[in-house]
Parts: sequence; structure tokens; C-alpha cells
Amino acid sequence: MQLKFHKAHGLGNDFVMVDRADLKDLKLTADVLIKITNRYEGIGCDQVILFSSNKLNLESADVWFFNKDGTKAEICGNGLRCLAALLHQKNRGRKFVITTNVGKQAIKSCNVCVRQNGKVTVNMGTASFDGAKIPLQSGLDPINITMTEYSICGTAVNIGNPHIVFFVDDPDDIDLSKIGPEIENHPYFPERINVSFAKLDSSSRIHMRVWERGAGVTKACGSAACAVAAAAYKKKMVKGRVAVIQPGGVIEVDIDKKTGNISQTADAKIVFSGQMRI
Repeated sequence: MQLKFHKAHGLGNDFVMVDRADLKDLKLTADVLIKITNRYEGIGCDQVILFSSNKLNLESADVWFFNKDGTKAEICGNGLRCLAALLHQKNRGRKFVITTNVGKQAIKSCNVCVRQNGKVTVNMGTASFDGAKIPLQSGLDPINITMTEYSICGTAVNIGNPHIVFFVDDPDDIDLSKIGPEIENHPYFPERINVSFAKLDSSSRIHMRVWERGAGVTKACGSAACAVAAAAYKKKMVKGRVAVIQPGGVIEVDIDKKTGNISQTADAKIVFSGQMRI
């Protein structure tokens, strides 16, 4: 059968977006997802986004995220921006409520705004440093997780999905393809974890690289940018507004000092639409 899709990217972190109404009888099994995400034999992307628009309320949508290894993801910052850009393209709206439907956290609603300059802002909610919610192996201190085998100490945080952040002298010196999957699957993290290495350039600028759980090295990650900013804010390294620089570009992260809500703003581009034979 033919699968209709839309290809998009947020700072080089790319997605295949599928309207649930276009699935018909097709099931997004792990085999189908891996086929779609294959860059040589499929469309190619870091993640697949399945969405369902509300015909009675064009300013709302439900969304499900899938990694390139076929597993589900709780939330994706760049993906939320890309979906908002697609919804804007379809109905010209600028403000949306997008609800994620994955995992033990069940439902998380995000307010998303498409700005006049084409950038998209997503309110990601608050960060949690509760070890049980991240989740972590019992007995670990989320703020100071020492990994002796790598001689590094990180901060774990949940921003809708689990992250660990390591502040280092130079993220570019890290062999991310080797250490990333090792830490992702470490026993400390029972549901695996996203892994970021970051450097504080100033109180308003952070440079980082990320290994995404289930996806590998990506050019940018919206939730990781928020996690890095949240960890830096927790450690009093930044004051609340920070530019997070990744290989794909810059994500502006704002942390509301009163509510703790974290928002991220960056570009989102619809590249093309098409059909794939499954």
C-alpha cells in the first residue's frame, strides 16, 4: 500500500510525519518503522511522528513519537515544532495545543506557537530532578551521578523524557558514537536515557552534543537543549535564558523563574510531501 507522509526537520533533526487518518489498515510495527527511517532503502529520518488532527478544533492535535529503532518516545521538542509548522501550513493557525500519548506519563499537553518569523516556540512544562520520575536506579543522587568507568559526573533530569547531562571541557572531544549507547543502556537508567555533553561558554550560552535514546547521534535535540539548560539552571550556572548551540543550529531556551516552565524556540522546516510503498 501507499503511505502518505510529510518530511520535516528542526535544525537538521529530521522526521517523517504521518497523519493517522492516512494509515488506514497499516500498522506502524517496528519493522515498518525501521523501513521508513532507513536512509538508503526508505525515506530516512531520526524519528517518525504519527499525528491525529481534531476536526472540530483545528488548534489541537494528538501526537505519538517513534524512534528509528522502532521503540516509542515520550516527547520530542524538535518534533513538536515540526508538527506545529505542518499544522500551520495546513490551516494557517499559529497557536496549537499538542498532546502526547506515550508511556507511563500517559498524557502531556504542550502549548505551541508559530511566530511571524517562522520560528516555533514550545512550552515543555517543568523539569523534574526526582530520581523515581526520571527514572534512576534506586539510591542515586540525580544532581551528581558519578560514572567512574568514564571519570565523569552528570546531572539527570526528566523534561517529559529522561536525560543525563555532563558538563565537560569540550563536547567535540567526546567519542559520542561509542560512549553514547553505553551510557544510554547503563544499569543506572532502567528505561534507558538520552545523553548530552555540554560546555558552558557564558551565563547565556551553552555548546552541546547529544546521543538520543533509540536514535543515536543527531544534529539537534529540542528536549536535550531544555534538559541541558535545566541542569545548568539547577546548578546556578545560568540565570534562566540561554542559547543552546548544537551542530544543527541554535535553540533559545527560557526558564520562567516563577513557574519553572521551560520553553524552547527555533526553526522548523517542512521539506517535502510524498508517498512511500510499504
